[in-house]
Amino acid sequence: RPARPSGRKVTPQGPRKLIATTAARDALRRHILGIQLTMDADLDWPLLPLHALVEGAVNRRGAVTRQKRPATEGPLPLSGIRILDVASFIAAPVAATVLGDYGADVIKVEPPGGGDPNRTIAVVASGYPKSAVNYPWHLDSRGKRSLVIDLKNAQARAAFDRLIATADVLITNYPLAARQRLRLDYEGVAKVNPRLIYASFTGYGETGPDADQVGFDTTAYFARSGIMDGARYDDAVPAVTMPAQGDRAAG
Repeated sequence: RPARPSGRKVTPQGPRKLIATTAARDALRRHILGIQLTMDADLDWPLLPLHALVEGAVNRRGAVTRQKRPATEGPLPLSGIRILDVASFIAAPVAATVLGDYGADVIKVEPPGGGDPNRTIAVVASGYPKSAVNYPWHLDSRGKRSLVIDLKNAQARAAFDRLIATADVLITNYPLAARQRLRLDYEGVAKVNPRLIYASFTGYGETGPDADQVGFDTTAYFARSGIMDGARYDDAVPAVTMPAQGDRAAG
């Protein structure tokens, strides 16, 4: 948000696990309803139990395997920083992906059911070439852990608040009205973690006549800017752009 200072100095403290001990893991299981955990990057990967998220990864057959991080010359710039990706589709999640590329620990929070609709965009969007690999999801969600939480459930929300308390940055592009209902606006999360950096993505800003409208790549980026009108032949209709060019540039 414009009113939120973003110059806070963050001291890296090293990578942190979501659940550090068996006791904490079991306590979280007892007190959370409506939560599932997954590290999947493909639609057909199974949802995993909590210990699998913390202790391993998952292979193509759904088996839990140990994670192996490639050796580097030193820690990445954002190592030890925790990012909560509470967003959908592309622009805001891409911002979290870039931070993850620089070493941040990115946890993606998704709604129950189908999760982020971007999981199925390769199937439903006509602009993507058909492939057996869900490459748009890989492109936008690489390097993240995924946590499915029903924010409408009181006990699940309590668990989400505990997660907020451990985070350094929260990124969201939920519609403003939905944020208020879910207490996902800045005022709602700052009560839990006053030091949290809040990154808000909107199509048309948080104030003004269009603040409540949902912004999409074609409408908010290409059409309203005039790019779509300029990208056409004489006497032809405006060109239809390839998916998410503006979204990924914004993120």
